[in-house]
Amino acid sequence: MNLIINDNNFSINNVILKKSKRSTKIIYNFKTVKIIGITFTLKSFECNYNGNFSFITLKDKKQLDNLKEIDKFLKENIPNYETFIKKGIIKIKGNIKKNNENHIDININSLKNINDNNRVQIFII
Repeated sequence: MNLIINDNNFSINNVILKKSKRSTKIIYNFKTVKIIGITFTLKSFECNYNGNFSFITLKDKKQLDNLKEIDKFLKENIPNYETFIKKGIIKIKGNIKKNNENHIDININSLKNINDNNRVQIFII
């Protein structure tokens, strides 16, 4: 089952942070179902590669606004938070392969403390 959040239905009010042993889980509340992580389908973007990292430049304003809203929420609620989006670019570890439909699904699911900085974990699904 895919639980991908529609860009127009996303609400930061449905985001819950839950501290666990080694990380802080990001949970999205769909009222009747809670899922670990916030999943979006990126449709309009450019991707560049540098070593072990992919850099995604978002072109869709609504998606960019939603991701900036998540980033702002995390910055306000997590000490020593390191932003995951800079100048409209998301940095993801690993190389990304677009599927046949020219989109990728990302999941923002937790924060890990690395060298006293809290960094968001973003996965390609």
